[in-house]
Amino acid sequence: MFGENMAQGKGHNIMSRSLSPILQIRLGMMRAMNHLMPNCEEASLLVSRSLDEKLPLAQRIRLRSHLLFCEWCRRFEGQLNLMRGLIRATAPPEETLPHEGRERIKRSLEEEGS
Repeated sequence: MFGENMAQGKGHNIMSRSLSPILQIRLGMMRAMNHLMPNCEEASLLVSRSLDEKLPLAQRIRLRSHLLFCEWCRRFEGQLNLMRGLIRATAPPEETLPHEGRERIKRSLEEEGS
């Protein structure tokens, strides 16, 4: 409880003055880590978003730093990747519209727009 409150910055003005220099450094590192690493809820959202789009570099770094320490979020990422692979493997192949069909649709749309 004391460590959590200190890591979240609660009561740091009063308590940090009475801490040894080593504990003050450790407290500062904990605050920095809390700022740099997302919590599990945010990490799970980033994992999910990363399947649909490329995350900005800063978010990718924050996510990877969280995944280094969190086994549960690594499992979640693995499960999402497994489901994605299974869905892709069982999905019917994508069919493309023949060139003639595309041209016919294009002409039809142009005629409607005129």
